[in-house]
Amino acid sequence: VISSDLFLIISQRTSSIPTIVGTFCISYLISTSDNHASILFPYISDTGALPPESCIFGQLLNICSFLCFVCVYCWYLHECSVIRARHGPYSHIIFSRVTCIVGCLCSLGMSMVANFQEASLIVVHLIGAIMTFNLGVIFAAIYIFRIILTIFGFLANVGVFIFGRLSGGLSGPFPRKWDPSEPGYTYHAMSSFCEWLMSFIFLLFFFSMIFELKNYVLHSVKVQHRYISTGNNEQTPLLA
Repeated sequence: VISSDLFLIISQRTSSIPTIVGTFCISYLISTSDNHASILFPYISDTGALPPESCIFGQLLNICSFLCFVCVYCWYLHECSVIRARHGPYSHIIFSRVTCIVGCLCSLGMSMVANFQEASLIVVHLIGAIMTFNLGVIFAAIYIFRIILTIFGFLANVGVFIFGRLSGGLSGPFPRKWDPSEPGYTYHAMSSFCEWLMSFIFLLFFFSMIFELKNYVLHSVKVQHRYISTGNNEQTPLLA
């Protein structure tokens, strides 16, 4: 039996939805209350750049990265089971593996954003952000039946960089607290809005997978000694 729908189980039993949404909301509330970020239209990274909000931002975003990885891997297992059940060509499985790799790299980028805040190491932080958003759009685009989310995600992705470039905010300093009277603030607000929009689009995209995975069952992972041959009934459940 293929193990999948772990993401759904985590959502039901550990309240991952508040965790994911809370990653942005909690860091936003703390950063604005401590006067570390603008109340209106801050970049997501700006709300998690300085302590103490950076600690919460990093911890919760790492959890989100793990949930993203689990969802991508479960979807890959789901696809493989459907392909084998329909006796599809092996090339379809190869394509699914490539898709899974793209999704896993997107999850890795999210973890990089969490662990390398812009106030600490901006280059690695930006690389992680590019991996998260760009590869996330590619991963979403592969599943064309979610084309509406893909289109809006792509437009938001482009808007982040275009408006960010026009505002002059991509050239530093980092983190930067914007004031409405500054030149380029309107472009910054549009860029920031696109970033928040893109984040919630990705959230909706992964949640949409629940409907395809809901009929799968997760079985406990079992541990077996590498060099000692035992029967299946002698294996020790890892999650018992």
